[in-house]
Amino acid sequence: MIIRFKLNGEEKIIDIPATKRAIDLLRENFGLLKNKASCYQGACGNCSVLIDDRIVSSCSVLAFDLRGRSVVTAEGFMKTEEYQRINHLFQKNQYDPCDFCRWGKIFAIHEFLHSEERVDGSALTHALKGNQCNCTSPTLLLSVAEQIVEAERKMNAGRQHERSARK
Repeated sequence: MIIRFKLNGEEKIIDIPATKRAIDLLRENFGLLKNKASCYQGACGNCSVLIDDRIVSSCSVLAFDLRGRSVVTAEGFMKTEEYQRINHLFQKNQYDPCDFCRWGKIFAIHEFLHSEERVDGSALTHALKGNQCNCTSPTLLLSVAEQIVEAERKMNAGRQHERSARK
């Protein structure tokens, strides 16, 4: 089955078996190894990618379902300024999640940043719930995520104010 989709901003066309999972396509066919297959049930967050800018467990999606969509993996997201800002605050707060859960947590923060949710502990905790890993403190994750969301929203508000002032 031939599918066409965008992968980290580049058009891809590939012939795949109908039963191939997206995580396996990304790892085996494109060598994108930062996202890991772990539970194969979409519960742990290790295989998280962005599909059409929404966090998705790529182990629970057939590669066929990527047809016509935009996929961003860890490798693609690492090239963004948003990633640089998130990673900076991780480092500043000495928050260092393991390589298995890192991307699920980063993509959950990204998705929350682009939502209309208010920044409060319960909404952010809910957004981060799909990442089952005990490599770091959940309390520290919540604290760092709150800082990231506040910093990003203040920066975006400042940009909007500057654009309004120029008009």
